[in-house]
Amino acid sequence: MKAAQRHPTAASPLPLCVFRLFCILAAMVAGLPSGAVVWPVNWIAHPCAEGSEQIWFCRSFSGEGRTVAGQIEMAVGGGAVLYVNGYNVTADVPIPVSGVWRPSSAGGEATVVAARYDVTRYLRPDTNVVAVWCAPEARLSLVFSGLRVTHGGRRAEPFVHTTDATWLCRTCGSRISPDGRERVDGRETQEELRTASLEVIKWLNAREIAPILERGKIMEVVPLRSAVRVGHVDDCCLTEVAAGRLTYSCGRGFRGRIRVTLRGMRRGDLLDIGGMGYVCSGESDEQAIMRFTEYVGDSVIVSGGPDLTPDNVQSVEAISLEEYFNSSWMY
Repeated sequence: MKAAQRHPTAASPLPLCVFRLFCILAAMVAGLPSGAVVWPVNWIAHPCAEGSEQIWFCRSFSGEGRTVAGQIEMAVGGGAVLYVNGYNVTADVPIPVSGVWRPSSAGGEATVVAARYDVTRYLRPDTNVVAVWCAPEARLSLVFSGLRVTHGGRRAEPFVHTTDATWLCRTCGSRISPDGRERVDGRETQEELRTASLEVIKWLNAREIAPILERGKIMEVVPLRSAVRVGHVDDCCLTEVAAGRLTYSCGRGFRGRIRVTLRGMRRGDLLDIGGMGYVCSGESDEQAIMRFTEYVGDSVIVSGGPDLTPDNVQSVEAISLEEYFNSSWMY
């Protein structure tokens, strides 16, 4: 039996749901901000932190409708790690070290670096938390913009948020000394930033500061080729043991980060790991890792009190970083 054939008619209307989708997409194209941000935008800083301290900035955004597209453009005076809803946007592989933004500004206030990230895939339908970890020049200027669908999916509206005094900030117990050595306090939890849950009592309102660059000056924009990712990770082998001093060979020279897994340390114990000062949290299998400084060499020395033994150091990893073309920054 021959199947009945459907013949198109001249009066077949476009289904309502398809029409609504078409309208939303058209609004997205028309409504999303185009081109780069006109800098400078409002700059913020911690109201009382010392210049060497690493700072977390954070703000929660909520509004009517469902966010369907978004981007973040930010400028900093140093290095930065960007989180959206607990996800490390500046990372490419799921280990903490990968998300450090390089290069940081090396010319003081004369040079500031900026970059743009598409954050659509990290956004939630209701509330979104944006956080930035800054060091060593803990000053931030950021624009969070995009599009949300409102009124039951019948309307698409653009939104724009900028850094101001409503942002929250706090020190994280870590700093970079004038000679470039990083000091990390493992007792300060970083879980808040990763899970996007905030204990507001620990945070202060940020302070708005004068623009770092005068209006009209050109801001250096980070080129795509300056994105950094993990090239390879090498396990280092213990080669020498002395009282409170352990030497590990990396097998080959590298430039990047050191990551050490510790066990059985007491809370407050002080270690020197390849020049990085680390205050132990006392938690089981805690990790000490460089984030805003780099190590160059072919061996790593871990030193501490006389009770430090190889049993306290579960692993020492040499994490090499490499520059590459990161197309995800502006896709």
